[in-house]
Amino acid sequence: MYKKGLNNTVADALSRRDTKELQLAVSSSLPQWLSDIANSYSDSPLAQEILSKLAFNPDALPHYSLSNGVIRYKGHIWLGHSEQL
Repeated sequence: MYKKGLNNTVADALSRRDTKELQLAVSSSLPQWLSDIANSYSDSPLAQEILSKLAFNPDALPHYSLSNGVIRYKGHIWLGHSEQL
């Protein structure tokens, strides 16, 4: 049964937890190869141009998007001209 504020002297712990604390408890990880792709953009003037346009306006380039620092073209990861990748 719901009890308001001061009337509820035995509230459960989850109802009184700080939401930021719960958000910090949830984490995610990205594969290393995604980081390698994002790092490869630093060597490419074209990639730098695309990144700057998408960072300023996500709709600036048709079919391109930016997700976690990785450029996507039509939903596929864009590698640019990295011979290593």
